[in-house]
Amino acid sequence: MISFRRRLSLSGILPPSDAPRIVSREDVMMEHQEETTTGSARDLVVIAASAGGMEALHAILGALPADFPAAIAVVLHRMTSHAELLGELLRIWSPLSVRDALDGDLLVAGTIFIAPPDRHMTITAARTVALVHGKPIRHVPSSADPLFESAAVVFRDRLTAVILSGGDGDGADGVVAIKRTGGMTIAQDPDTAFCGDMPRSAIATGAIDEVLALESIATALVARVCDPDTSGRERPVGSP
Repeated sequence: MISFRRRLSLSGILPPSDAPRIVSREDVMMEHQEETTTGSARDLVVIAASAGGMEALHAILGALPADFPAAIAVVLHRMTSHAELLGELLRIWSPLSVRDALDGDLLVAGTIFIAPPDRHMTITAARTVALVHGKPIRHVPSSADPLFESAAVVFRDRLTAVILSGGDGDGADGVVAIKRTGGMTIAQDPDTAFCGDMPRSAIATGAIDEVLALESIATALVARVCDPDTSGRERPVGSP
């Protein structure tokens, strides 16, 4: 049997080459406050993907400029045996800095933070990463919903969410939370997705601002984050 890594190599995508905390989903959402941390990003993009998501992430993150002025947090459902592969690929594809997210990482602009496949990634009031072990959400141990919901409390209207190709409905609850706090939400056009269930579920909530073809999403993110008229960069964080 050919390994997943070997299949990526053959297809040209990849060149040849301490005790966990137990935290419930409710605990993830507690004790958030609106505050800023010196050196942290003012804007955050959160992205959820599953089946077919690797190719979608390639198309989007590979098209962003090296000076993209926001932090990016990515949840991609994958097996733990391939935990580091996404980071390896993104370092090839994207001009941005790439980190496999660790507890306490400060969210800084121009950096992609990748959630591990076996823990939920959340955002603290100090704009740092918190990785938590908890019950699977929508059958996955690394769900986008805790990321989206916690980031919505902290970044409010400075937050942009993207739902990409995937099965089930991960991220649907999260986009609702983001809209409630003034953030922007984007779904990949299900017709351009390898698996359209995740974007369809998000669209069905009524909380999606834009449904875009895959090739249009990077341009929309640049416009959203870099243009003061669309990003709100002239307003204090969390202002209406």
